[in-house]
Amino acid sequence: DPETSAEGTLHNALVESFAIHLRNMLDFLWPDKPKRKSDWVIAADFFPSPSDWEKLRPEISQPLLDSRVRAAKEIAPLTYARLAVDPEQKGWDVRQIANEVTRVVEKFIRHVPMQFLGPKCTELKANIRVPPHVEETR
Repeated sequence: DPETSAEGTLHNALVESFAIHLRNMLDFLWPDKPKRKSDWVIAADFFPSPSDWEKLRPEISQPLLDSRVRAAKEIAPLTYARLAVDPEQKGWDVRQIANEVTRVVEKFIRHVPMQFLGPKCTELKANIRVPPHVEETR
């Protein structure tokens, strides 16, 4: 049985790790304001005004919104909704999702003011080369 084999267990662990880290990145880049807790670290915290980041970042895409909901229903917390998911629908388009998030992270890196970063992040930003293929438009 693939669900209980060592390979299945590893696959499930990787999917869960991906979904949880994705959810963290989505909450960092596009916080869900009604659910946001005061101690959450979000991208807008690294700009003089939160609206500076909100103007720079693109709107969250439907596939990323769907991924946020999936991670909340299928991974954590434990929900009854996960029982209704067909095995054919359990796959994640990791490449598409990662590419979309990466483009926004690259935009964040390119535009975050150095004075809002700690020493390690300042050094990292100074040494990162953001690929030129990243679009500059909203």
